[in-house]
Amino acid sequence: MLIELGEKLREGSERPFAHALDALCHYAITDDAGPLQAALEELRATDAKHRLAYTLTRAALLDVERKRPAAAIARATEALTYAEVLDRATEVMLAHVALACAHRAANDTASYSKHAAALASLEGAPVAGWARARAAALTNPRG
Repeated sequence: MLIELGEKLREGSERPFAHALDALCHYAITDDAGPLQAALEELRATDAKHRLAYTLTRAALLDVERKRPAAAIARATEALTYAEVLDRATEVMLAHVALACAHRAANDTASYSKHAAALASLEGAPVAGWARARAAALTNPRG
């Protein structure tokens, strides 16, 4: 349904975003990154920074879960750039969560500490509760 709506709205980034979300779901289910990469390129071409940040952070979190720290770092770093430019606190927090987790998995304690500190600096930021809980779970995994 989302893709059908995106096809009707040919102008702007609605169509590429619908394809990106579909490709993200495909990636989550099948672990096939090909359609996601193509959809991300289409989003980049439309310069849809918020939609790129959103899609990239979710893909990076999947990469973390699947023990692919290098892929997670690449996606989350790009997402963080867009989220910071747009001042999107929830996406900034999620990118730092993905980066901290990925760097921890890669045994890069300096980079992990850098992103954990960035998360702490966002304590008072207007962030979605579920994203804040995800960040809290990073620093208190038993909590």
